[in-house]
Amino acid sequence: MSDISKSVRDYALRIAGIANALQASADTYGSIDADNTRDVGSIKAGD
Repeated sequence: MSDISKSVRDYALRIAGIANALQASADTYGSIDADNTRDVGSIKAGD
């Protein structure tokens, strides 16, 4: 039983990690679009 719940938890964490990564890249592309004409340096710095 604990093995099943562990794999379900691992799966949920993996899905959450993928969702976070997608959200982060969406935010990055959005800020590149918004800041493109303004300040490219801050995008490269991870702002």
